[in-house]
Amino acid sequence: IGFRIEGSKTISYASDTEYFPDLSKYHKNADLLIINMLRPDNDNWPMHMNLEDAIKLINETKPKLCILQHFGMKAIERGPEAQAKKAAKETGVKVIAAEDGMKFDLDKNSTPLSKYTGK
Repeated sequence: IGFRIEGSKTISYASDTEYFPDLSKYHKNADLLIINMLRPDNDNWPMHMNLEDAIKLINETKPKLCILQHFGMKAIERGPEAQAKKAAKETGVKVIAAEDGMKFDLDKNSTPLSKYTGK
């Protein structure tokens, strides 16, 4: 399921899991939702999420921002940024692809946060 940290901002982390119908109830309305997305598009791998699963979870939970991470080789080959743009377009939520060493401030909406937008 992952974990959820609630304070002045809510950060929810969907761990390395496959999508299941009740997953969304643990991650609703977060300021930041982090999703481990191993595979691109609808390419399935047991016990992992692909892009279509991530899109479904984003649509069900409506976070203010989503970061996709934990990319497998197929996702890297197809481009994590392209996958994030597709998710943003299909959900209307700001979605970005994680990069090694990436840092940002949720309160200041720093540069990495404006990288991709859903609208």
